[in-house]
Amino acid sequence: MIGPFDCAMFMPLDGVSLDCTGTSARAALPNVKADTLCLSNPGSECVFVALGDGDVEATTASAEIPPGTFFFTVPPAGCPTHIAGITAGTCIALRASLGSAV
Repeated sequence: MIGPFDCAMFMPLDGVSLDCTGTSARAALPNVKADTLCLSNPGSECVFVALGDGDVEATTASAEIPPGTFFFTVPPAGCPTHIAGITAGTCIALRASLGSAV
C-alpha cells in the first residue's frame, strides 16, 4: 500500500519468522486468504526481501525493509508461496504476516 497506514487497522491471520543473515534464506508463507502482507524488521540494519516460489532468493538489490520499520503491501497476483531475505551479515528475525486491512 502506498501512503500512511494505521497498524491498528491490520488484522494478522498467520505469519512466519525468517532468520536473515548474509546468505539468502527462505521460508514458506502461510496458506491463508489475505489481502495484505506486513513485513516487520525489528533489527538494526536493512533486510532485503523477495517474494516468489520455493526457489526464490534475495539479494542486496531486492526490496529493502529499513531497520525498525513495518512495510505493508498487497500480495502480488498469484500469491507468492515463499519469502526470502538477506542482510549485510547481522542475523535479523524478519516477521512476515498475512492478514486483512480492516
